Amino acid sequence: MSRGITVRHPPAARASGLDADHVTRQRAIAGFAVPRRRLRSRLGTAFLLPHRLNGTRQADGNVAGHHPRSSSRRIPGTHERRSGRRSHDEVGGLLLHRPGGSYLAMSARDLMPFVRLHLRDHATLREPQLASVPDFGGGVRNWGLGWMLYATGAGHTGVSKGQKAYLRLDRERAVVVLTNSANADALAHEIFSATLSGIDPLPAPPTRRRPIDDWMCGTYRTNFQDTTLAVEGGRAFLTHRPHNGSAERRVEVTRLGDDTIITTEPPYQVLSLIRSGNTAKFLHNGAAAGRIA
Repeated sequence: MSRGITVRHPPAARASGLDADHVTRQRAIAGFAVPRRRLRSRLGTAFLLPHRLNGTRQADGNVAGHHPRSSSRRIPGTHERRSGRRSHDEVGGLLLHRPGGSYLAMSARDLMPFVRLHLRDHATLREPQLASVPDFGGGVRNWGLGWMLYATGAGHTGVSKGQKAYLRLDRERAVVVLTNSANADALAHEIFSATLSGIDPLPAPPTRRRPIDDWMCGTYRTNFQDTTLAVEGGRAFLTHRPHNGSAERRVEVTRLGDDTIITTEPPYQVLSLIRSGNTAKFLHNGAAAGRIA
């Protein structure tokens, strides 16, 4: 570990992305397991884009007033879901702060040789690394090194500023969906369900609201925001307070499972609460937010 980084989750103890522990380890693995020079020589048309460049541009086709020319089906951009036209830097700051390695900037067609390279030469990267993973509603059963492992097949989903990329594969085929929106889960799920086997249904809130227990409520912190789960007048809310000074966001949630909650409005997001004793220690949606109050 680099000097000054606090390790919250020892290796193989918990899946937690988007934090300093995750980023440092992923960069070490990326540099050791698959050297960039080898990627360039094997992939040809693909190129590496350092993460620092991504913060200087908006997603193509996701700028206010501009519609993508390459698709007749338009997904609302991230800025269109929220009141006011916030910049992608503001929105992106809530979603992601650093990638695990460098970006691979390429088309969906050019991504396929990268997938074939992994399937042919790097099967060990898809071996399960954890005893269990929290439920985020996406069907992920475990994690390999960079791979999300499902009941049937593997893949990876990544989100950045106004963009979201999906990769799924089963025993027969691989499918890539690249979007210029952070809200394209339903579109990707429709494509995967039509082309692949064993795709879990998308999560949805129960018809009848289920109560949130006291042990779940509290304030949880990540590197980029504090999130408070509280019950008011019989309804439960998550309040997100970004550390960068952006306006706070408030969303209603309800109980989904014994230790999971889900937002009540689409696009639905599932969060897990990891219990320790009589209270929740982490609020987890891919990045584990530790309880501070």
